[in-house]
Amino acid sequence: MAKRLGERGEEYRMLERDVTAAARHHNCPAEDISIGLDYPDDIAW
Repeated sequence: MAKRLGERGEEYRMLERDVTAAARHHNCPAEDISIGLDYPDDIAW
């Protein structure tokens, strides 16, 4: 499980590219970009 959490898969890299592109477009740091994802109420560990 720890390995899975630590790895950055393709979905992560695509999201990271999108956030970086949005930050450049708005001339702000990537940390200021909100991605608006909803988190599940219950997480099955």
